[in-house]
Amino acid sequence: MGLELEGKAIPRHGYEVLDGENVVGYITTGYHSITLDKSVAFALVDRAVGALGNTLNVRIRKKVFPAVVVKKRFYTPNYKK
Repeated sequence: MGLELEGKAIPRHGYEVLDGENVVGYITTGYHSITLDKSVAFALVDRAVGALGNTLNVRIRKKVFPAVVVKKRFYTPNYKK
């Protein structure tokens, strides 16, 4: 699933995804999108907590940052081909 993080933290491979205090998944790929000016990530997470719009947390080093579950297509271009 896709995650958008709040704040400037950059999620990396292997970081834990939390629902409260429980580990429910792990980040597979993460980066800071220059176009969106947000940190985004792909994660493998339990389906029970993976509904769109659900708020989860990502543990980055010793801090926890809130993240929202979004569609995996983070950016839709507005130009015509």
